[in-house]
Amino acid sequence: MIQSMTGFGRASSQIEGKSLTVEVRSVNSRYLEIHIRVPREYAELEMAARKKIKESLLRGRVDVSVALTSSEEDSVAVNEVLLEKYLALCLRLGERYGLKQEPDLVQLLRFPRVSDSGEPALPAAEAMQGAFESVLDQAVAGLKEFRAREGQSLEAELMQRLKNLGEHLDEIRRRSDGLPALCRTRLAERMKQLLPEGLAAEDRILVEAAVFADKSDIREELARLDSHLCQFRELIRAGGDAGRRLDFLLQEMNRETNTILSKADLMDVSRIGVEMKAEIERLREQVQNIE
Repeated sequence: MIQSMTGFGRASSQIEGKSLTVEVRSVNSRYLEIHIRVPREYAELEMAARKKIKESLLRGRVDVSVALTSSEEDSVAVNEVLLEKYLALCLRLGERYGLKQEPDLVQLLRFPRVSDSGEPALPAAEAMQGAFESVLDQAVAGLKEFRAREGQSLEAELMQRLKNLGEHLDEIRRRSDGLPALCRTRLAERMKQLLPEGLAAEDRILVEAAVFADKSDIREELARLDSHLCQFRELIRAGGDAGRRLDFLLQEMNRETNTILSKADLMDVSRIGVEMKAEIERLREQVQNIE
């Protein structure tokens, strides 16, 4: 099964009064790009995260964010004795220097050792490492599940568009039946009209018409397109890192379609060829998001 490069995974856990949350997001990219944000106190976690992503994913831009927040209700302790001393000092200085402004309580609470948020200390590095790896595993598993679901949706759409292309090919095959003979007849008649009257060049006309008719034969291009469609389906069913190979096949399919448009001298064939090019472009847009 093919995998999309778009996905999201999130997991959380409690560790020593803190809530550890890991989020992993991914979007399409030609290569595997990893961007990680961790608390500066635990910079060493980046190496473990990078290793896990490389083991789990093949392509895509992957953003990993790690947050460590307090999981308990905030509590604030105030050293009232020290606060009163600061307040008395402010009043005394204000009286000495003739200042009429009253002391600001909010500013006083910011003075050293006046208040304490009571937050628990940060977990030790060893405990954090184990908890982080467990939560990261869960987040990456969620990301992969998301990418697999997106891959199923992509597969259904790709298969429908391949079916449309196959129908276009069958229609071109029917409408171009006998195209070389038709081109030969048209060219021979046209050359006879253009040659000076009385000039005997019947054999030469037939030779030139035959050469042109052979160049207008599109059966080889149709056969190659059939082969490309079969390979495309097989790659989708095989899954894995199919994205680049699918993109290459689409380039080849587009080239064969251009050749058909340049060789086929029929209005209906040209119209269907243009529709095929539009279908191939829609396929290409979808394939850009396949791992």
